[in-house]
Amino acid sequence: MAGRRRATLRLLPTTRSFKQPRAAATHKALLRAAAQVFSERGFDGAQAADIADAAGVSTGAFYRYFANKREIFLEMSIAHLQRARAEIQERLTPDRFAGIGTRDAIGIAVKALFDVVRRDAPLYRVFLAMSLSDPGAAQIRAEFDADERLTLERLIRAIVPPGSIANPAATAHVVQVAALEVAIDACGLRPQHLKLTAESEIEHALSDMIDRYLFPENAGGEAVRVQLIAGDKRKLG
Repeated sequence: MAGRRRATLRLLPTTRSFKQPRAAATHKALLRAAAQVFSERGFDGAQAADIADAAGVSTGAFYRYFANKREIFLEMSIAHLQRARAEIQERLTPDRFAGIGTRDAIGIAVKALFDVVRRDAPLYRVFLAMSLSDPGAAQIRAEFDADERLTLERLIRAIVPPGSIANPAATAHVVQVAALEVAIDACGLRPQHLKLTAESEIEHALSDMIDRYLFPENAGGEAVRVQLIAGDKRKLG
């Protein structure tokens, strides 16, 4: 992937420097409380006083750390997305894929995505809604999507035989959007009249679709083994 670099995130800082451990603990407690309150009440329904109460501090203490609820929402969202990304990457290290078939490798990645979206569905629903109306949330979503797309492109370049994909960057874009949108739908983040298909079956179908898209030569035959860069035990991305 010569000449390509990971996108540099231009987001608000997720950690601050505090001289007193108590101040650092209060800041962390407020971020945890914000995730809880926004998940339960949405952005419009949540108030600074609710977050302060959930964190066990006064409303005045809240305003010593954050100017308003939007500011804590954006900072909390960045911290939350970074934790979710780190969790997924921990589950997708190259050694997890060594020597297994492409379909099984894709299944591992799809399950990791579904598990995180499913667990954090209430908060992710609020974030998605905010990203459609708030410029700060939209920027956060766009930058995280771009960063993850580069990670996926690197994975595709590492495991897909050279020449099989005309444009790995475009392929990464398509796979990323398809996988995330299916996960969002399957985990109930869109209005649904009737849910006729189990999440496990949707995961399976998505994994099959991606496998056939990336490795069409495997259709109807034995899956090839995932080939990783020799000696590279670092996380992809």
